[in-house]
Amino acid sequence: MLKIDREKVKVNKFPIAILVIQLTTVVLAVYLFYKLIGFEFSLAERTFSVNPTLQPLLVFFFVISAALLVAFHFLVKKRVPKLYEAQELAKVTIKEKAIEKVSMARADAKVAALLLIQFAFVVLFVMAIVAWADPQLELIPWSKQGIGAPLTTILNGMIAVIVLGIFYYLYSFTAWYRKD
Repeated sequence: MLKIDREKVKVNKFPIAILVIQLTTVVLAVYLFYKLIGFEFSLAERTFSVNPTLQPLLVFFFVISAALLVAFHFLVKKRVPKLYEAQELAKVTIKEKAIEKVSMARADAKVAALLLIQFAFVVLFVMAIVAWADPQLELIPWSKQGIGAPLTTILNGMIAVIVLGIFYYLYSFTAWYRKD
């Protein structure tokens, strides 16, 4: 199994920088794809729609981000083979752990409930980030109270932090299940 030497990581920041750039590019590509597909949803009206758009600037940046992802893949594979090996090992490990947890969930209802809690935590975390970052998203109908951006962003952020804190507190009780 591949071991990561912390001292080498402290000295050589290049692999970490490449990994951060890759993750940032993935997030950018997903965001641009989201904008190109035109997902729109409203919690207040409980609507969801998809309106694809072909804005040339969005398409250009999406193509650039996809090309960067491909370029970084080959750069890592050629220049930093240990990082590439770690990435491949991470994929295999995540897949194996997912299969193991699903098979455990089939055998025990408690484990199935805990797996559902983990999934809910991830979904809640992503929703909290979206709510925090989007001043137009109204978890609570702030506009009816006469409150607008940027105050809504601060209020949404406070609500997100409180909800995540409560959820993390409850999630901490599942440590016996998560440790391996």
